[in-house]
Amino acid sequence: MTKILPLPARSLIALTLLLAILLAPIQYGLAQGATVSLSPANGSVDLGHTIKVSIRLDNVSDLYGAEVHLTFDPTLLEVVDTDDQAAGVQIAAGTFLAADFVAQNAADNTAGKIDFAISQMPPHDPVTGSGTLAEITFQGKGVGTSDIAFTAVLLSDQDGNSLGAGSQDGTLSVNSTATETPAPTPTAT
Repeated sequence: MTKILPLPARSLIALTLLLAILLAPIQYGLAQGATVSLSPANGSVDLGHTIKVSIRLDNVSDLYGAEVHLTFDPTLLEVVDTDDQAAGVQIAAGTFLAADFVAQNAADNTAGKIDFAISQMPPHDPVTGSGTLAEITFQGKGVGTSDIAFTAVLLSDQDGNSLGAGSQDGTLSVNSTATETPAPTPTAT
């Protein structure tokens, strides 16, 4: 004879099994899949000062080219140009991919956007693993917190085939500078 569990116990077992099924693929995908993120993910800088934010690639396989598009609040942040020999404002290429062909490298401090695309060329082999795609130097322009959001991420192999990747946005807080120490009050003599 089969023993039937009371309704609350059956509901608890069913709910536990359902959660295990739903959460297992998510955990596996996050642990194993390629990601593009910012480092630091949530940083801060003082008004008028600069901070470097890396665009990180993690868990990629056979990567040969990458293209990223980001947005930021141009009233709070501005990108500092890393190449004064080229027209416009550029970010710095990282060392994970050889920057043999730079298809796009432009930061627009008025619109608050960054467009960056590079590819390796022969004789370089595709890369696997994790590293820095690029580095952005931001200067604090106004007090507040800006989202730094990926609007598009495209990774490809040597044949131009798309490689799947998730992205993780970040934030950057701009703090007011430390209050100045008032000048001493002259004393009467």
